[in-house]
Parts: sequence; C-alpha cells; structure tokens
Amino acid sequence: MRFTTVFAIVFFLVLIVGCDPGELPIEPADRGNAIITQLEMGPNYEKQIYFDLGTNSLVAENDKNSWDIGLILSNNQHHIIINDSRGGKLAYEGNNPFEGGGSLGTLSWHYDYPSGHLDSTAAGQFLDSSGFYVMDLGVNANGSTLGKRKFKVDTLDPLNYSIRIGTLNGNIDTTIVVEHDATTNLTCISLLNYSKEAIEPMKEDWDLHFTQYMHLFVSDSSFTPYLVTGVLLNRYEVEAVKIDSIDFQKITREHALMAKYKKGMNTIGYDWKYYDFQDGFIIYPNISYLITDHEERYYKLRFLNFYNSAGEKGAPQFEFQEL
Repeated sequence: MRFTTVFAIVFFLVLIVGCDPGELPIEPADRGNAIITQLEMGPNYEKQIYFDLGTNSLVAENDKNSWDIGLILSNNQHHIIINDSRGGKLAYEGNNPFEGGGSLGTLSWHYDYPSGHLDSTAAGQFLDSSGFYVMDLGVNANGSTLGKRKFKVDTLDPLNYSIRIGTLNGNIDTTIVVEHDATTNLTCISLLNYSKEAIEPMKEDWDLHFTQYMHLFVSDSSFTPYLVTGVLLNRYEVEAVKIDSIDFQKITREHALMAKYKKGMNTIGYDWKYYDFQDGFIIYPNISYLITDHEERYYKLRFLNFYNSAGEKGAPQFEFQEL
C-alpha cells in the first residue's frame, strides 16, 4: 500500500516476561556504568552514521549523497526504499516509454513513511512492468538541486536485479546488474553514479542510524513533508519505546522487561529536541528511551546536547547504559 496522505498504522510488540516456579531467581549481572558518547554528523548534517550500543562504536558512516535508492527482499517480496535524507521523492510513470526524452507530463510525487513499514513506501511493492520511476534527488548539503533520474528495476532471479537508469532528456540510458546482499537490510544504488554502493554495514552489527530523513506532518486530510534530523532504528529486530514519566537515573531493568516496544524505525525520531530562535536546539530533559536489539539486550538512552565543543550543530551527544 503506497502511503500518500495518511499515517501508516504503527504496530506494537508486547514483551511478556515470566519464569518457571521451580527455578531460583538469579541476580542480574552488573551491566556497567552509563556511557556518554558524541557523534559528528556535520553542521549541514552531511553524514549518515550507524552506531552500535553493545560495543559503543561508530560502525560505519557515509556522505548522504552516496546513494539514492535501496532494494529490500523481504518475505519473498521486493521493495524500493528511497534515500530521503536530501528531501528526495518518487513518482511512477506508466504512460510513456523509458526511451527518449519526451515530456512526462504531471507527476504525482510520493514519500516513504518514516516508520519504515514496507507497506508504506513511495514505490510500493514493485513488479516487473512497462512503467518506470522518476526520482527527484533533492538537494545537497549546500542546498543545490541534484536533479532527477528515471529508473526501472527488474528481477532477473531471486538474488539479482537489473536496473535501468537514465537522465530525463535521454542523453544517458544505462543498465547495471546488481546482486542482492542478504547480510544487509538494503542493497544501495547510486542513480547519480549508476552504481551499487557499499553503504549499510551488516544488519547484525548496528542499532541506531543518525541521519536526516523526511517526516510527514499530517493535518486533517493533507500532509506536509519536512526534512528533520534524528535517529532511526535498525529495521532488523531493534525496537524502542519513549519514556517521559520516569527519571533517567531511576529507569531499571524491570522497566525494560515490562515495556511495550515499538517497531517503527522513527520511534526515537527527531523530537527529543526543539528549536528556540534565541538559543538554538534545546534537548528535552525529561525524555528517555528504552531500546532492545536482536540479541535481546536492553538499554536506556537519553540525549544531552546537539552541539559540539566548537558550538557547531549536528553533533548529538547522548548517554546510555545497558540494563
């Protein structure tokens, strides 16, 4: 189902914890002290960063201009994800041939919903067809327009794609063959460079994605897309829940075990901060998050700052602790 003007439904996963009456309770292991970490996305948010809580490590980073679309194979269904960190959007063209540079007429633009649910993408579940997609690539870190590309994805077999990419005027029309990478969530493609790009690290190696992304503000029957900066969850078995009624220091493992976690990639999102025209970005002091990963480890996390020691924005500082 393609998301246009309505919110996708957010699904909840309830974690129920119990024990055998015949077992003796075991004292939880010491998980260590809280850790404070700061990451540098750049003052123009030009970097996308993949972070792992378990190892307190920056696993990978890339310039957000390095890729444009990502291909996903999930439950034997193929999906297209767009890199909307530059304000990109997608349209489907089914009335004109891919060849040539003729007018495409009025295009209907769509956005991926930031929850990451695969039934709420701009492309929908793509099928081999006579039509093709047009992507507005958005703007670079300096605000310059990157233009548009048209592309068509066909599946050669379950593990390989044929991707035809061209400029709208028809001056460039090329086809690349790409092998699906099962070790990552996304097989990433640059429409600007007509190539497969190594962007995402292995899906079991990270938890949080620090990036710009497109948020859709919904009002009545319309929505407004807006580029925000925040944190998206790894879609591979990482879940979180917002906590604003318990002080960070008082959040315990018991709270983590009883929490009702959310699968939406934007559960942490961008709104742990707000913008003040006089003081800039300010962190909400009462907001924390509980996070669980594919190893069933539990963490609490809160944000402390959005500026580095030089006063530059785009440097989220956060505190976290395994529970």
